[in-house]
Amino acid sequence: MDILEENGDMIIKDISSKFNHIVNGAFHLAHYHPRYLGQDDEVSNLLLKFKDNIDPWVTRWANHAASELSGLTDIKIIVRVLSSNETNVVSKISLDKLGEALEITLPNSKYLPTVLTKSRTTKPLKTLKTKKEREEELSGVYSFQLPKENSVLSDLTVLVIDDIVTSGTTLKEIARAISIVYPKYKIVFFALGQTYDSWAGGPSSNEDVLKLLKKDKKLQKKKKSLTISQKVVKQRGKIDGLEKSVAKFIKEGLSVIEILDKINCSRKELSDLVKKLKDYNFIDSAIHIPPAPNLIFDYTQMGWQPVQGYKWKDKSNPKNFEVILTPPGPNLIPSSKTPGKWIPKEGYKWANPDNPKDISVIKRK
Repeated sequence: MDILEENGDMIIKDISSKFNHIVNGAFHLAHYHPRYLGQDDEVSNLLLKFKDNIDPWVTRWANHAASELSGLTDIKIIVRVLSSNETNVVSKISLDKLGEALEITLPNSKYLPTVLTKSRTTKPLKTLKTKKEREEELSGVYSFQLPKENSVLSDLTVLVIDDIVTSGTTLKEIARAISIVYPKYKIVFFALGQTYDSWAGGPSSNEDVLKLLKKDKKLQKKKKSLTISQKVVKQRGKIDGLEKSVAKFIKEGLSVIEILDKINCSRKELSDLVKKLKDYNFIDSAIHIPPAPNLIFDYTQMGWQPVQGYKWKDKSNPKNFEVILTPPGPNLIPSSKTPGKWIPKEGYKWANPDNPKDISVIKRK
């Protein structure tokens, strides 16, 4: 199966054979040479500027990569890898710019960063020495769930994007999360850079990529066939101001509470505005907007449920949508000083304080 339609000018690298036990296709643009190996590679340095969200390099990397991948066929959903300190997408990072650029160049695709979540924050994989440690750190941590309107097809293709790939541990875990819910989905992977393996050898030059990055790149949106709702939108004209902001927040997956925190209006005014956006087909009429953060709509029960890793703060009150993190063990509470860290609750202490992986606690004497 040809996943990527090629043209003579492409410099994209096909690494599908390396990851064919995980995904249906895999590609990268540049070779990443870590600084600790002593090689001062300009493209690798520019890739670090992408990771640090420094423009114009974020825009150039995103636009050139999206243009190079315009030959990808049948991509319907685009998601990005979550960073170690994220459990879901709340604020934008440089990878979101890449996802948005790909949505422009890949016809009929949607960038849906919020459908991929983690049950907890994780350690940066670069701090873990062995493959076993990396796999244990990520084991079972990712979840993937599409909104109902995007999950009607049983065999669509998902594109997973990352900035740098090394061993593929994160990709393997994300592929597991997708396949366990949608076993017939095809998965394609793309990273801006692949860490160069000097033991494996092979080409290591980035001259072709450097020539690209030295130039600005404007994206051309690929034409799509208009659906009935899209035609209605064109007839209705454009939205602006508050309506445009709200539509954007909804598409990013923000909850009602998070949207109200960003705009100046009441809950009733927001409700009326959302109805108007649905009536005018600026957002999907079937979309469910979370009443509070870290909730997902359960279509089997037709109601809201906490995302993985969270639980109801007050399960006895059906009108209280507040959720709290689920402790990884009994008698643990979140640390007020370090987000994502758990500590023994009052009256308890670590059973084995010298072992950071042992989360068991005992009563203080």
